[in-house]
Amino acid sequence: MGTHNPTVRTTVGIDASLLAAADRIVRTGRFRSRGELLEAALRREILRLEDEEIDRQIRAMADDPEALAEETRVAGEFERSDWEAFQLAEGREPARR
Repeated sequence: MGTHNPTVRTTVGIDASLLAAADRIVRTGRFRSRGELLEAALRREILRLEDEEIDRQIRAMADDPEALAEETRVAGEFERSDWEAFQLAEGREPARR
């Protein structure tokens, strides 16, 4: 969804009241055209839906025994460095083992 993608013309049906609202917004100067407004709104909605899917996947991992085991394993690997970072943040010299 970069700015250098080619533009494709398409026809869509839109509720008349939504189109009137879009035209009012375009007339304010916030957008140069209906197309620019619709593209911005579509991009925002696609990003929202993608974020929603990521959130759903994260929630699903909370019930996945394999994901929980991996999380525990990774947390264990970082336990010492996390403790040292905490001690440094508290102004203490980390204990050397």
